[in-house]
Amino acid sequence: MSIYAAASGMVLEQKRQEIIARNLASSEIAGYKREFISSHNFKADLSREVMENTNKYQGTSGGEIHIDLQQGAIKKTNDPLDFAINGPGYFETESQDGHTMYTRNGQFSLDRDGILITKNGDAVQGIDGEIQVPLDASTNNLRISPNGEITIDTNVDGEQEITALGTLKIMTTDDSSILKKISSSDFIVEDVKNQEQMVEVDTSSSRFMLSNGYLESSNASPIKDMVLMVQSMREFEMGQKMLKSLDDMGKQARAKLG
Repeated sequence: MSIYAAASGMVLEQKRQEIIARNLASSEIAGYKREFISSHNFKADLSREVMENTNKYQGTSGGEIHIDLQQGAIKKTNDPLDFAINGPGYFETESQDGHTMYTRNGQFSLDRDGILITKNGDAVQGIDGEIQVPLDASTNNLRISPNGEITIDTNVDGEQEITALGTLKIMTTDDSSILKKISSSDFIVEDVKNQEQMVEVDTSSSRFMLSNGYLESSNASPIKDMVLMVQSMREFEMGQKMLKSLDDMGKQARAKLG
């Protein structure tokens, strides 16, 4: 068994620990989707090699990073500018440099012109463009229908009126592999030719509902990730012991050949 074989397992576990740490740090971010790494199990591969004594074990693969897109829990916040998607889809946003992005993080606010924006300052898109709230209106009177139509109660000449502000643009795709994660909760379609695969969600479906005053929580579980971190650290320590053993064997061999 080569030193490379043991070291490759340690490199994999370091990578796994970085991903777990990222999940732990982002567990309170709305709409965050946990990451995980898939690979052959280092400990199982080592055990198999010892039992079979084939001397063919060449090390653990570098692992492949995946994103768990499962929906997080919906929690009540009572903030009228917090929006949650219950069902499939992503809010479409436009960055300040004109790039189209997608997110499940509905923790929005208003800019100085009353435009609905994300925490990063990206404009939240409606079917007909940006959503703008009248500056003299109270956001406490903001309402959203299950299919995403935003309205606000306004006072016009002493009379209450309901003003339609637009309908949120919620997009989805049958092929989530076209989405690339670029921040804690933002995705882009990296390959332009795949952009046409992003389509509007069927908001009439019984599986879909939008609401404000609610947020989708991160789908990362701190307790589960802490358990995984401990397991990964043990795997790493096993690799360290293996390296030390191989090093000691090498020293003994060199001494005999001396």
